[in-house]
Amino acid sequence: MAGIVGFTEAELRELVHEYEIQPYGRKRRWLEERGVSYSRFRLWRAGGVRG
Repeated sequence: MAGIVGFTEAELRELVHEYEIQPYGRKRRWLEERGVSYSRFRLWRAGGVRG
């Protein structure tokens, strides 16, 4: 998978990994703090980006 505008593949993998280790109830806020919507994040994961 090619990098998505603004992020390299390595950065996307790192974001997904960091998201997955966030405690329950903290994940959406964590995404918002990084300027990433949950819907965009879901697309990345559906596209095969894994942490």
